Amino acid sequence: MKIARLAIPVLLTALALASCASAPVEAPIEVDTTAVRQAKADADSARTEAEEVKAPRGAKPEFEEAEALYAQAVEAESGEDYESALELYTKAGAAYKAAKEAAVIARDEALAAMKEADAAISQTETAADEALQAAQGEDS
Repeated sequence: MKIARLAIPVLLTALALASCASAPVEAPIEVDTTAVRQAKADADSARTEAEEVKAPRGAKPEFEEAEALYAQAVEAESGEDYESALELYTKAGAAYKAAKEAAVIARDEALAAMKEADAAISQTETAADEALQAAQGEDS
């Protein structure tokens, strides 16, 4: 009887261990992050292009919006929320492009204004020279 009392718990323990050991181990789910990496690369490229035309200064609100979207995308990616990261990187890329366009427009408008100012200065100098010559001609 002593042997039977000891044999039953030992057998039950052995069976429990054997059943655990034979349970299949689930492989980690692999997520294809290719689209996320591509969207991030596109956003990085758009950011570089925006910086080249001085968008952080010339289109500050648009550039800051893009930066905020990019930061949210990085946070989503690090939290393994790849669907949100993809969407946010895509939006950030579009926002960087918008910032670039706004900066180019602002630059072009500033250059046009400077050109008009130069023309006005030139006209004023010409008028002043003519007035000076006319005044000198009257004195003679």
